[in-house]
Amino acid sequence: MLDRLTKINIYVLSRPAAIAIGFAIFTLVVATDYLTPYELNLTPFYLFVILLVTWSCGWRWGLAFSIISCVVTLVMGNLYGRSLSASGSEFSRKCLRRRTK
Repeated sequence: MLDRLTKINIYVLSRPAAIAIGFAIFTLVVATDYLTPYELNLTPFYLFVILLVTWSCGWRWGLAFSIISCVVTLVMGNLYGRSLSASGSEFSRKCLRRRTK
């Protein structure tokens, strides 16, 4: 039994296994994203889940996980009281300040 569990190849997963593993990792990333400060960017981890599911299940499942990731990112920003446009505005203000100095 232990041999079977240690020989999981993430490049060749069945559709149900890929969705289950992708959902488990996605849940872990969302929980970590919720517990860490807003300034810590966990976007690459969301991307890893999207790539894993897309590779194993096709573009439709990848698109579904992408949309869910976008919604979660927007909700997390609203929970922290910061939207994505606010961070973009701060970045552009900092760039303008550097140019004028």
